[in-house]
Amino acid sequence: MIVEREKALLDSFKEEEVSITDGFNKKQSLVLKISLIFLGLTIVNLLVFWIATGSNQISLIMDKATLKSKNVGNSLVDQLKPLMSNPKWAIMMDDEKSVKDAQKMLVDALKKSFKKDQNNNTALESFKVINSKNQKVIFSYPNKLEKGKEITTQEEKQSILKVFQLSRLKGVRYLPKPEIFKLKAYFFIPITDRQIQDYVLIADSPMPFIWENLKKLFVIALIMVGLMLLVQVLMGFLIYKLVVKPVKNLAEGSQKIAEGNLDIQVKEVKSTDEMGMLVYMFNKMAAALKEKTGKLEGTLAELDKQFQIMMNELDMAQNIQQSLMPQKTITDKLKTSIYYAPLEKVSGDYYDMFEFEDGSIGLLMMDASGHGVPAALVTMLAKVIIARLAPENQVPGQMLSIANTDLSRAIVTSDYLTAFYYILRPDMTLDYCNGSHQFGVILRKNGEVETLDTDGFFVGAIEESPFEFETKTTKVEVGDRIIHYTDGIVEGTDPERNEYSYERFVELLKKIKDLELDEFNKKIIEDVDAFAQGEPRKDDYTLFSIEVMPQALEASKIAPKSKEASSVRKVTNESKPRTSEAVEEKTDVVASSALKDAMKFYKEHDFEKAKDFFGRVIADEPTNDSAKLYYANSVFYLKDYWMALELLETYMETNTENAYAHLKLGVCYAKSDQDDRAIEQYKKAIMVNSKLAEAYGQLGISLANKGELESAKENIEKALEIKPGDNRLKKLHDKLMAKIA
Repeated sequence: MIVEREKALLDSFKEEEVSITDGFNKKQSLVLKISLIFLGLTIVNLLVFWIATGSNQISLIMDKATLKSKNVGNSLVDQLKPLMSNPKWAIMMDDEKSVKDAQKMLVDALKKSFKKDQNNNTALESFKVINSKNQKVIFSYPNKLEKGKEITTQEEKQSILKVFQLSRLKGVRYLPKPEIFKLKAYFFIPITDRQIQDYVLIADSPMPFIWENLKKLFVIALIMVGLMLLVQVLMGFLIYKLVVKPVKNLAEGSQKIAEGNLDIQVKEVKSTDEMGMLVYMFNKMAAALKEKTGKLEGTLAELDKQFQIMMNELDMAQNIQQSLMPQKTITDKLKTSIYYAPLEKVSGDYYDMFEFEDGSIGLLMMDASGHGVPAALVTMLAKVIIARLAPENQVPGQMLSIANTDLSRAIVTSDYLTAFYYILRPDMTLDYCNGSHQFGVILRKNGEVETLDTDGFFVGAIEESPFEFETKTTKVEVGDRIIHYTDGIVEGTDPERNEYSYERFVELLKKIKDLELDEFNKKIIEDVDAFAQGEPRKDDYTLFSIEVMPQALEASKIAPKSKEASSVRKVTNESKPRTSEAVEEKTDVVASSALKDAMKFYKEHDFEKAKDFFGRVIADEPTNDSAKLYYANSVFYLKDYWMALELLETYMETNTENAYAHLKLGVCYAKSDQDDRAIEQYKKAIMVNSKLAEAYGQLGISLANKGELESAKENIEKALEIKPGDNRLKKLHDKLMAKIA
């Protein structure tokens, strides 16, 4: 799986073209946006100009028109004064017989105002006389209006009423009404004031000068608008040249880089401001990107080459690993069918068969923690050790016990294995031991399932196993099947995280008991895959099914009679043969429920729970030294160094040959600033186990704290000889060398 992920990563790097604009929908141009902004600013400027200057000019024109109106109004009043002061004229206006003479007198009085001046303009254009009582036209000049026609505008009616009120209250002689946009001024003049039936003259005077002034205003406005537009265009051009064009060039350059053209260089701008710096940095970035991309492509090519080498080596490792495991039975006494499917190229599952001189056959299944290359290396180490031990130790529990000792010393990481080991005797008895593996299964010929289990512990996890590897015995007959499998089979899950489970596995075995062995295995794997419903598996699959053949029964008839075996065999100290390194005598540990739970939590690094359960075990078994040690270790890993110090001191009173206990006690002393006592314990640990790199490392640290740098250096270098790949020790060594220098 790791290899596949690396391959996918390399393939993704090698895609030829990637567009940086993928997912970006360009709908608007920057030029369009800026143009719209400038148009808006122009409109705002024009409005501001008109409000600031136009309205002021119109106000001046209005003032001039008002002044002109007053002059014309005063002139008209002066011309009408003789008539207005003549009572007979008012009576003539009321009399139908003399009204025409009165009207003629009125026209004659205003005739002067109808004369044209040198500019061909007249003071009056027309007038009409209104009866204030009925608001009807009595007379008009020079345009003849229909007599008695009612005034139509409400504004004229209001002005007539207003002029009579002003005349009577304030003595106002006329009311001027200049209309700037009509280029006229209207005058409302009361020519009689008898408060019964009066007459008002409405005259309109042309004011051509207003139009001349408005034309000048409009010309000035147009000139200003033109100038402002010209300035805006020039400003727009400058902004386009200084900002927009470089930005467009940068955008186009970015797109070309995204398309793979790393030779692009944006035209530099002459300015030394932020835009100039941006263009300069872009070109510099493009050049650097080209250089780094070239290096990256070279690196990817090298990685691809190394990847292919690694894949070839993994293929070779896969072939080597599988060649080390039996592909078919090694005896005609047993028929075998094997399904072996690593999660990755190589597997952490390992199975084997051994045939001994007395005709016994060993059947082994092991599963290393984790999977992939590390787990495969652990299984190969186990293969070497067990191939040496199996012929010499033909009691399953004894063999796994010794293998545990050798493997725990050989494995320097936290890896370990589970194991289930059978030995089929010539007399058809089956000895077995379970080292924390899945249950053993015998599918009897009649369809019954026998579950096999014993006391035992992880192989290679802890040199001093808390549980004795127990051996038990059962009998098999022709047609019985021994089912070897790893946890990947029964612990597979469906999309809802439900486990396949041992119970489902057993029920399936009963249903397919009559199938031929290869078909039997195939059916099991099909059922596991169907249960998963496409959920990716997370572990190796190994299924090793063995059927007892009639030849085994024939061999049992000629086999020498062995002493009657007990139903349960246990390894005693006297029965253990010695390995290349003597196996230390272990304290007998009762496999109580509390102890099993304690060890489970300890292995899972849940030291808080492990401490509680080991405490219960010690309360029930005060003399259980192994429980005391693990209790002290749990407290140590919880960093309660004072409590761990007390517990380890108590343990060391009767157990002076445990190197790791000396090491941890030394650390506790160092944590409590007792370097001399820590050094003493580290030296004792080295005396017990001269290959304990950690003891040399800790000794070096304590000596350095005391200022003994040369001695510290020697011990840390010794630790590096034992563990040359330990990065922590390397850093410590480098730091120490710097101090010495």
